[in-house]
Amino acid sequence: MSTPTFSRRNTGVRRIHADIKEMQKDPSDQYYAMPLDDNLFDWHFTLRGPEDTEFEGGVYHGRIILPAEYPFKPPNIVFLNRNGRFEINKKICLSFSAYHPEEWQPAWGVRTILEALISFMPAKSEGSIGSLNWTPEERKQCAKESLEWSCPTCKQKIKDILPPLQKKVPGKKNIYADQVAQMHFHEIKVKKKSEGEERGSSEEASSTGNVVETAAEDPTTLRRRGIRPAAQAGNSTVEENGEESRTNSDASREVPTANQTTSSTTEIEFSPLTLRLQMMAVIMFVLMCALLFRKIYRGLLLIYM
Repeated sequence: MSTPTFSRRNTGVRRIHADIKEMQKDPSDQYYAMPLDDNLFDWHFTLRGPEDTEFEGGVYHGRIILPAEYPFKPPNIVFLNRNGRFEINKKICLSFSAYHPEEWQPAWGVRTILEALISFMPAKSEGSIGSLNWTPEERKQCAKESLEWSCPTCKQKIKDILPPLQKKVPGKKNIYADQVAQMHFHEIKVKKKSEGEERGSSEEASSTGNVVETAAEDPTTLRRRGIRPAAQAGNSTVEENGEESRTNSDASREVPTANQTTSSTTEIEFSPLTLRLQMMAVIMFVLMCALLFRKIYRGLLLIYM
């Protein structure tokens, strides 16, 4: 099977080649990623578990599936070996994944995604899609098992993919820290938005449930408790002796609404400037008509003379 070729004119292909050069020029001992030989848009990555967490000592492997519109649209991210933080073989939901294209920024690239994944691993799952909330003991066990895990596509143990650890340089700052912090900010915004939507849906469900529960009770019992029956709300109030009072629709016809009052006021009140403009428009119309009739009259005279 021949290896497919990709046009260099494609924006995504140019950006991917730039990502490859960046990874090769400045390799990291914390992660490694490269696209498949037959598909530039399908990357396999390997990263170390963050230090001072239950993931420390573990090695985690996955895929970054870039869209054809990359870098203008975010990728899908899938983990392939057990880690206790994300489900395997499932697209996970993060602020920089395809689940939230509105949060994605074209400046982010493959390296930024890998830096963010390491940073996001110790964070709470918060019930997002593809997240797991395993105990620290289970995650430590996954970290031990990961050292013997092999990728069937890469055909080697993932621990052998990573470059050896380098000595830490005191005071050296991660140049991608600002971008990762920005991703964390977007993640918090996404969580707050989802929490607000859940709260609104639960309030709507509870209010609907109250209406159903009230409607199921006996109308006489509801009157004794001072509650209007749901069947009568918004239509008419039925007295206990069977006489029907005036409906709400009749009352609404007698009392004008705020919109009606505003519209009637708008129709009556005219500013002096508006009146002057209208008078000028009428005068201009009359003058144009006079000129038109004058031209017609002269034309008729020329014809009959």
